[in-house]
Amino acid sequence: GSSGSSGTEREKFIVPIKARGARAILDFPDKLNFSTCPVKYSTQKILLVRNIGNKNAVFHIKTCRPFSIEPAIGTLNVGESMQLEVEFEPQSVGDHSGRLIVCYDTGEKVFVSLYGAAIDMN
Repeated sequence: GSSGSSGTEREKFIVPIKARGARAILDFPDKLNFSTCPVKYSTQKILLVRNIGNKNAVFHIKTCRPFSIEPAIGTLNVGESMQLEVEFEPQSVGDHSGRLIVCYDTGEKVFVSLYGAAIDMN
């Protein structure tokens, strides 16, 4: 009988992401819920985001109707905060969902889930 296989164990190195240098991190919530809103009316929510990273954030935000965001493009210095206004203007009764796609100049993307229910007030 011959002996078993002699495989060499590879050492695993765990590299923290922080070691890759500076990153911009905006503390967006995971989700934003408008709950119940009247149809064909505009409802706004203010998002206060802060750059908790160690690099200035250059970003643009994409979303789809019935949601919109202002401003859609921005720069935020390290440690500073800014207000973003998310608008929900449903054109039809029912549940609506969407998402904000925050794109950093580094190519990194962050997603925020959006929810809203539109009801007829008449």
